[in-house]
Amino acid sequence: MVPGAVIDLPAGLARFTVNLSWSSARVTAPEVDVVAFELGTDEKVPSDDEFVFFNQPSSPDGALTLSIDGDRE
Repeated sequence: MVPGAVIDLPAGLARFTVNLSWSSARVTAPEVDVVAFELGTDEKVPSDDEFVFFNQPSSPDGALTLSIDGDRE
């Protein structure tokens, strides 16, 4: 995906997984932050609780969960 791209998910989709991976030719690895958020029916984020990131790895309803594979966050 290019920055700012949007993917519309089909209605009724019960579950899906997003896998992220990258490689870098840089001597030091880049810092990557993965963030997700839930939108309400008004297409807005209802509260900060709906943001999922390293320090808040799941949404209150459990619909979004961030899991880290490997030895680094």
